[in-house]
Amino acid sequence: MSSSLSERTRGVYFFVLFVLILFTIPKANLRLGPIPIYLVDVFVMFLVVVAPRRAPPSCRKTVRYATLLSIILPIALVSELMGMITFGNFFEAVYQSFRTVIAFLVFPLTVRFIRTPWDLLLVLQALALAVLFTSLLMVMTSLPQTRSFVINGVMSNSFLDPNWRGVVDKFGSARDVGVRGQSLVGVSILSAAFVNVCWPLTALLLRWPGKIGVMRGIAMLSCLMAPFAVLMSYSRGAIAGSILIILVGLLWGLNHVRRGILFPAAIFAIVIFSIGVGSSLFFFDRLVNRTTATFNSELAGVGEHERLYSYTEPFEHVIEHPRFLFLGEGVTIRYANSPIASQQRGKATHSVFSIAYYSYGMIAALLYTVLICQILFFTATMTKSKRGTLSRAFAQALFLVVVGIIPWLASAHGAISHSRGAMLLFFVVALVASLDRFRLLDRGVHSGNLASGTGLAHRSLAGKKITESIVR
Repeated sequence: MSSSLSERTRGVYFFVLFVLILFTIPKANLRLGPIPIYLVDVFVMFLVVVAPRRAPPSCRKTVRYATLLSIILPIALVSELMGMITFGNFFEAVYQSFRTVIAFLVFPLTVRFIRTPWDLLLVLQALALAVLFTSLLMVMTSLPQTRSFVINGVMSNSFLDPNWRGVVDKFGSARDVGVRGQSLVGVSILSAAFVNVCWPLTALLLRWPGKIGVMRGIAMLSCLMAPFAVLMSYSRGAIAGSILIILVGLLWGLNHVRRGILFPAAIFAIVIFSIGVGSSLFFFDRLVNRTTATFNSELAGVGEHERLYSYTEPFEHVIEHPRFLFLGEGVTIRYANSPIASQQRGKATHSVFSIAYYSYGMIAALLYTVLICQILFFTATMTKSKRGTLSRAFAQALFLVVVGIIPWLASAHGAISHSRGAMLLFFVVALVASLDRFRLLDRGVHSGNLASGTGLAHRSLAGKKITESIVR
């Protein structure tokens, strides 16, 4: 395995295939009796076997955020154990614990496989293809003209979605108007969160130097589709994330990714206003009504109350139940039947902070909050790096990614309650951690050395061209 900038890491194509599955068909499964065996989990286990044994050299002695995650994981597993003892759901708790470990493994695997610019290029290409596929499904399930075709031809496949009957029933009863679209990733808000992650990274692909063939056109098409997909989720958190991506891309001076954000946003606005926001193709009434309800206590429903109280109830609850300071009752109880009532039943859990508290305890909830703040501030700082380098261009894309998912993390529980949502979060955290690797590579390109005096001048020509071309 070479650290050369002009080579690909051994086994990286398997990792790219994993990324493609995670962002397109993460629920693809085969059943072993009543237990679904997810393809994405199988790939993670395979990657553990073929992955490089060590994280790549970087400008830090330890991988950024690894210590924080190594604290959260044991807390999560012990919390699942406590939940198993309390509720008596042994098999469900073991299965959920396994999937929790699988989700956490996405972090070290991503760090170990993305070692060179060529590795990053392959991942960006996979994300461009993934966001195009997922966006098309979201738009086509939302629009009445294409809905039945997609539902009958794609969404009703039991291999791609174990809950296909529920999806078919949901859309089968939809009226001949625009509805909340979804994809094979999951429900509307989760699908849109995946799109918001892919969009800025695909915008970075547009600026990639050299000949990347048809992928540049696919990247532009993917960027054009992304805002339409997010809109047609009609999820306020996801739409708020896209708005932040556009505003920050406009005002923060992110020149390396701005074209793939602002141009699609302009086309999106022209198309929407040309058709008219009152068209039956759209479902703007939901956005207006739910947003109004958020600021009007008399109109607010359960969802609005949960989002507002999810930041206050945990502190009140931990005073009455001090054991939740250290451990929660696990995620399993959300999906398993038990005659014993869980503490989170009927509580406000519509945020990562709240669901982390009830599932893993207050310490874990605070650690998740610290983690999110750290990746936000680190990427923001890296966007202002004085040197015009690949790491700065990568940081600009990642800063928009983090900005785009913050409303989702603040108003939904999917990053903890769903394994694929947790995988998404840890994938993003790992990409941010890999910035340290690219910072070191940039230094090697400029100085001719990688680390500890190892000569890089004779191996870094390709990497130098990539860096300099992106800067231009």
